[in-house]
Amino acid sequence: MMTQTPQALTAEGGYVTPRWLVKAGVEPDYREAMQQAQQAYRQIAGWNEHVASYVVPNGFNRRLFITLNFA
Repeated sequence: MMTQTPQALTAEGGYVTPRWLVKAGVEPDYREAMQQAQQAYRQIAGWNEHVASYVVPNGFNRRLFITLNFA
């Protein structure tokens, strides 16, 4: 049995750039959009971190705490 407990979604852990975006030639636009999302997150997080998580795209990294039970 395994339980996954995700960390709160933030824009502080970096993000992933898919290879197909690089091949398509849109990497600069993608990076700009991710930087803007990070700036928006930081501004809103100063007021409320839970609300700020709604502006974070799924491309940002998120840690998981995994608990295993081999019983």
